[in-house]
Order: sequence, then structure tokens, then C-alpha cells
Amino acid sequence: KTKLSPPCDACRNCPHSSGRSSATRTCATSPHKHTSVDLLSIALVTPVVVEQVGCTGVGSNVQAVVFDFFGTLTPGVTATSQETAHRRVAACLGLAEAAYLRAVAASWPQRCTGALGDIAETLRWLARECGGHPDEDAVSTACQIRRDAMRDQARLRPEAADVCGELVRRGLRLGLMSDCTHELPEIWPSLPVAPYFDAVVFSVEAGVRKPDPAMYTLACEGLGVEPAECLYVGDGGGNELTGATAMGMRAVQLAAPDNAGAFVHDREQGWRGAAVTGLRAVPSLLGPRRSVGVEPIEVDE
Repeated sequence: KTKLSPPCDACRNCPHSSGRSSATRTCATSPHKHTSVDLLSIALVTPVVVEQVGCTGVGSNVQAVVFDFFGTLTPGVTATSQETAHRRVAACLGLAEAAYLRAVAASWPQRCTGALGDIAETLRWLARECGGHPDEDAVSTACQIRRDAMRDQARLRPEAADVCGELVRRGLRLGLMSDCTHELPEIWPSLPVAPYFDAVVFSVEAGVRKPDPAMYTLACEGLGVEPAECLYVGDGGGNELTGATAMGMRAVQLAAPDNAGAFVHDREQGWRGAAVTGLRAVPSLLGPRRSVGVEPIEVDE
């Protein structure tokens, strides 16, 4: 069990304190550690796979957990699966597959920050890049192909809802940060995990993508917490783990087996922090916490 000692002057005066009792906080800037183990600070050389080393506890000051979406709450998606949907769109718009795939890959920074407009406007832009001028019926059909593909890619891990529910019952606030295009915000409210989240930040709506500090700031503001009070969990896409750490969050990589061969934009390279192999390990990172009264959330399967 994590054992707490009385707060020292350094922690009482810690600039990262949010006003909560210093006796229940651990500050990385303080010379006095109040916890007997700080899991996410011990992985200095190679990733620590928590489920294998059996450690628990990431510091008693964690008040919120911020999740990535793709590859974290969902299984990893292969490049082949991604390309299958893109090829269908190209055929619908009457575009050469190779040219369309190149245009899609090159335009990711613009597409995921909403710079090209809504779904239909983005598809028209991509078509023009490929020398095409599809009619409105073709564009409408292509939009539906994109939405259908997103529903397939947004299928949650079987344990995702249970894990989110457990965290909320323990009194944690949940946030979501995702680099995505317009299709995800459209279907998000219908996903079983959506009611558990207090703050949701989609890059396509925020106008920035990971690891831009603005993404993390928006999440923290929505949750009403400081970065130091957040645990960030993600597969490492968009250099999100480095970005979270730079903001003062504690970051842990979801190194699930299905993520090894998954398609990821700007994959994190050489992550030296903590890692878990499954979502079910996340609640155990936080150690024992008092459950709070939360009404069960009923969802339509």
C-alpha cells in the first residue's frame, strides 16, 4: 500500500498545488516524496509493463484520466483496413486510387485540424487534388462510405466501457483527446463510453493536433484539473505521450498486442516511460480509492 507522510514545506508551497490537501499529493518538483513508490517515474531506461512487474500507484494526486481514442479505447487499425475504405471512396469519386491515397496521406495535418472544411468539402478538395470533379451524388455517397468506415474503426475494445465505468465509480474524471476527422465527433455521442466523459477534445474541432499544448490545455480546462493531476493513456500516436509528459501529466502507453502492427500517424519513437498491455490495468495504476455513489449508466448495445 502507498503510505503517506505529513506534507513538508516544499509541498505546501508547491506551485503545482491546486489547493487540495498537500498530504495527499506527490509533486515531482519536491525534494520530499510522500509516496513509497511513484510508478511512472521509475521507468527511466526501458518501458515498464505494469501488468508484468505488479506495481501499483501513480501518485495520490491523480484526479482525472485522459484517454486517446484510436488504438486505446479501440483496437489498433491496420493500414490495409484504412486503405480499403480509401479505395472505395476513390472509386466512388472516379479517382485514380494511387493519386487519391497520396493525397489522403499528404493532407492528414490539414484534414485532422478541420482546415479543409466538413466531410463533403474535404472530399471535394481531395478530388480536385487528383484532377477530378465529382458530382454531388458521388460526393454524398462517398461521405456515407467515410461514415460507415468510421463506425467500423470506432468499435470499442470489449473492456472499454467497464474500465471507464470503474474509473468513474472511483471518483476520477475522464477526458478524451483524439486526432481525428469530422466523422468521429459525429458518432461519438452514440458510443457506449461517451456518457462517462466530462471533457472531449477532437483535433478537427480544436484546430490543432497532438502534441500541441493547446490540446492538453483544453482537456484539463474541461476537466477542471491541472496537468499534474492527470494520467494520460494512449498508444503513442501523434507523439502524444511525449506531449503529455511535457505538459506535466503522467503518461502511460497502451502497448496492446494489436497495436504492434497498427497504422498510426506520427508514432511515438523510443518511448521510455511506463506501459501497460491492456486497458484493464489502468484502474490498478491508481491503487485503492474510495468508490463514490454513481448512478449506473444505461446504454443501448
